This record gives sequence, structure tokens and C-alpha cells, in this order.
Amino acid sequence: MLSLELVTVFLIFVVSVIELLLQSHWADKRTKKYRKASKWLMGLLMALATVTAIKVVYEQKSSRELKRTIDELNSTVNAMYGPVMEMAKNNFPDLDSTTAIRKLTQEMKELQDIATRDVYRPPNAEIRNRTIDNLRRLRNTHPAIRPSVRLFIGTGSGNRSRLCVNLVEILKEAGFSAEIVGSSTVFPVGVMPVITLQINPKDEDFATMLFEALRPYVRIGQHSVRAERTDSLARGEMVITIVGEPSFDPDGSVQLR
Repeated sequence: MLSLELVTVFLIFVVSVIELLLQSHWADKRTKKYRKASKWLMGLLMALATVTAIKVVYEQKSSRELKRTIDELNSTVNAMYGPVMEMAKNNFPDLDSTTAIRKLTQEMKELQDIATRDVYRPPNAEIRNRTIDNLRRLRNTHPAIRPSVRLFIGTGSGNRSRLCVNLVEILKEAGFSAEIVGSSTVFPVGVMPVITLQINPKDEDFATMLFEALRPYVRIGQHSVRAERTDSLARGEMVITIVGEPSFDPDGSVQLR
């Protein structure tokens, strides 16, 4: 699209040409038609000139404001540079300035990630797809088992609820039967597990493989699952209670602790 300034200049040129043609070709300049046309063209010319002048003033004002903003940002950056450089040199005295600042930035990013691990993050597409692929392979290698997962949420944490919702969605997309049954209060006996599990005794190996398939999304310690084996559950039927507190990585994957 043509800019406003270019269009305005073009229109001024056109109006000026028309005015010249009127002056040179209108035989009788005393008629009302000539005077009316001349006044109309003159008014249009003045209006276009006014628009151009306003645009020039506006651009100058915008330019001054932009320069003032840039100066303020430069002043802020310069004020921060000294303390940051001093901190980098104190923390990494053996490194050059550029490497020390890069190292300090990396450490601050890691500290930020640690400080915000209790903040819920949904799993990103890569984590979600890897987990679903793992679960589908597990189903395909055990076609005789029809897995059905019922989830209970340990009370006291909203992040557990969000985690369970994501787990159900991932399990269903992989072809599992899955649902959230409700909340549950687990009374600690000895070391508190992060997950309690009820399974058919014949499904112990399958349950181990299930948790391994879930690892891209949910990581669970080796001794963090308390399993109860019961013949009252059919093959493939599992009751899982999430007790641990989820800790979220930047990619949305979870460490249950």
C-alpha cells in the first residue's frame, strides 16, 4: 500500500495541475463556475498541505519520543551492567568477562527453574508425544491385556489434580481406559510413597513397564511406589493414587517427590 505521505504529495500534484489547466484553458474567468471551481481546488490544496504538515509534525514527535525511550533503556542497561559484571567476576574470577557473564546467566536461569518447579506447567508436545508412543508400544506388545487405570488424587494439592487430568488424557489417547475416580487421603505407614498401586498379582511386570513408559512425562523413584497385590482386580485393572508432590521442569515433565 502507498504511504499517506506519498498519496498526499501525489494529490497535491494532481490538484496543482488541474489549477494550471483551469488558469490556461478557462476563457472567461469572471463566471461563477470558474470562481467556484477555483475556490474548491484551492481549499482542497490547503487541506492536503495541512495533512502533510500534521504528518511531518507527528513523525518528528514520534522520533523524539523513540529517542527518549532508547536513551532511557540505555541508561537502565548501563546502570545494571556494573553490578552484574562485578557479580560475574566475583563468582568466576578465573574466567574472562564474556564467559563469566554467560556462566552467571546460566546459573541464574537454573536457579529460576528450581524456584518455579512448584508452578504448574503442561507437558510440551515432544514430552506428550513420546509418552503416548511408549504407551502404544506397550499395548501392542501385550495385546492380551486390556489395561484400565483408575486414578485417585491425594488431597492437599491442586497440582496433583492437574497432573492427573493430563495423565488421563495421555492414557486415553494411547488407547488405555482411564478415569479420575476422586480424591483420597493416605495415612503414612513408614516411608511415605509418592504413588500407591493396587494390581492383580499377575500384572506386576506390566505395571513396572507402564511406569517406565510414562517416564518422559512422570518420573518416579525406584522405591517410591507402594504396591498392593489383590485378586479382587481383573487382569489389566489398576488403581493408582497420586500421593507425591509434583515438581515441574520447563518442558512440563514431572518429578514426583
